[in-house]
Amino acid sequence: AKNAGLIVSGTSMATLISIATARRKALGNIRQDGHVNGPQLVGYASTETHACLVKAFELLGLGSKALHLIAVDDDFRMKIDELKVAMQEDREKGLVPFCIVGNAGK
Repeated sequence: AKNAGLIVSGTSMATLISIATARRKALGNIRQDGHVNGPQLVGYASTETHACLVKAFELLGLGSKALHLIAVDDDFRMKIDELKVAMQEDREKGLVPFCIVGNAGK
């Protein structure tokens, strides 16, 4: 396997790069082809996620509506049952889940 890595300036840049990478995996080479006619992507994160995530979705042309926030429990863990329901409902609407953003630590 080919390995690679990046050193970035902080959370915002790391988030932007990770969402761009997930988008490319889902849509292919959008630098050449664009994604105007591609599927409507949707991503998921907890309600405790970093504010830069919304900005990344906006900057990458996904739109803030494409980020669905999932409630957390008393220990700040994403409620996986709610995530599963949200993903199923989105698939039924014709949306394409392409990423789940996780947080580590409190």
